[in-house]
Amino acid sequence: MIESLRALVRQLYHGLFQHPVKVRKKFHTGDDSFGAYLASGSAYKPYDIPLSPASGTTINGYDYKTGKPIPGPLYSQQTSGFYNAAPYKIDSNSTWMFYNKLNVDIGAKTWLHNDIWYRYGHRLHNRYASFAVGAPNTNEYNDPHSETYGDKLWFDTRLPYNKIAFGGYFLKARDNTKNAFFSSYPPYNASRFVPNDKYRSDFLDVTNLSAFFQDKIHIAHSFDITPGVRVEQWQLNYTPYTTEAFPEASVLYPKGNQAKLPADSRSLNAVEPSVNISWRPIQHLAFFASYSEANQIPGFGGGGGPFQDIPGSSISLEKGQNYQAGFKVHVEHDGVLHHFLFSANWYFTRFSDQYLPITEPDGTVINAFGTSDYQGVNLYAVDNPIYWLHLFGNLSLQQAHFSNYYNGKENYSGLPVANVPDSTFNIGAYAKSFVDGFLLEPRIWVQYTGPQTLYDSITKSPSPTAKLPAYTLLNLALHSKIPMHLQYFRNIAVDVDLLNVAGNRYNSYEYISSGGTYGPNTKGDLIGLPGEPRTFYVSLTANF
Repeated sequence: MIESLRALVRQLYHGLFQHPVKVRKKFHTGDDSFGAYLASGSAYKPYDIPLSPASGTTINGYDYKTGKPIPGPLYSQQTSGFYNAAPYKIDSNSTWMFYNKLNVDIGAKTWLHNDIWYRYGHRLHNRYASFAVGAPNTNEYNDPHSETYGDKLWFDTRLPYNKIAFGGYFLKARDNTKNAFFSSYPPYNASRFVPNDKYRSDFLDVTNLSAFFQDKIHIAHSFDITPGVRVEQWQLNYTPYTTEAFPEASVLYPKGNQAKLPADSRSLNAVEPSVNISWRPIQHLAFFASYSEANQIPGFGGGGGPFQDIPGSSISLEKGQNYQAGFKVHVEHDGVLHHFLFSANWYFTRFSDQYLPITEPDGTVINAFGTSDYQGVNLYAVDNPIYWLHLFGNLSLQQAHFSNYYNGKENYSGLPVANVPDSTFNIGAYAKSFVDGFLLEPRIWVQYTGPQTLYDSITKSPSPTAKLPAYTLLNLALHSKIPMHLQYFRNIAVDVDLLNVAGNRYNSYEYISSGGTYGPNTKGDLIGLPGEPRTFYVSLTANF
């Protein structure tokens, strides 16, 4: 099975392209700009891979009916190769958007700003293989789309001791959930048009209206306080469309229809206050503190969740509350300190009423809910000790726990949040020099990512003890800018990046298996996703 998959992958086209375009026109009282952006990428997606061969998993998969491994070479990082994960899916994503930004001085120290935009996105995940040989859901054809348009209008006014900003915006979005699980192999012989397993294609229309007001008050030369408030309203309208999208499957395989609930709607509202305080007791030192709230609607899509499996009347907003306090030191020129900036801050963030969907290997979605708390310290420093050399570094220490977590069966309050490093550290430097009129920037930096809690697929919760080991990466780059000296062609930028120079082998993600992907024998095994090996990138950018 694996060799045939590798042969297929060699025939695949995979890549990424981006095309941003922007035109800006200045006039006496302001400016107006138009822009457009197109991006598309496609690549094969490999399976994650067992860390050890202890359970006897082979590259030929396992028998779906018996649950036993099919004889063949063992499949694990220790046997078949650290990076020899089997490809099973082609992922493609594309998006395009256009926008207009207008800024006008309307007098009386007041500016008018208006942003208007439209975006369309499409995703295609095409799965063509499964380790469960003979499963009814060997294939998956997931091709939903979304579109959003909106307008934001606001004003800012300068007064003797205040800077006031006020305005509002609206967003209109439509999301689709189209997906089909099926098997094109005997005895099912199904297709993405008539899937024999789970399928869906429903719509959620969201209208988001908001008004906001913010007042930056200069109480003294060295002291500012900025209170603000935002009022938001969401109108959600759900339309099941699965029967229309899959008419034959709805008759032949009615149990596979994941649109369990009828059309529904829900209206939600929130008031979001904020306040920021800044105090500068001496020239180079500033203290700051802030509090803010923000809300969002829970994620829509997948085979369960809001409207599809959870009635509209049970849907509530997810709420974020953030507290922050710290200080900054800024020195323009003093000895080896040039444009020196040091910042340190403490923060506490609470996400409450979270919807936390868990997708099983067979496409089933478990609806989990919780409240998570994040607390930590961030340190950041930059300096130009000499005019051509720039140094930077940052350190983050963090603790993340669920104060409440319920997966539909048990409450796991107090557990750490999975896949959140307890620390990260970055340090590096880059230099600037001109060679024959070309700007060259050689760069070097080191990235450290600390241990992370693993997700346990057996309990459907984070593990209280299992951790992903920490890893460190060394990276190099050479960025260059070549001037063109043409009226409408400013320069060309050529960037060369060499990541993970030492070729460290590490897993960027691990979890404890429930046996759903690689068979019952692997229940309790560690499954990992190999991190990026030594990688070489070259990019070319033209600026007009």
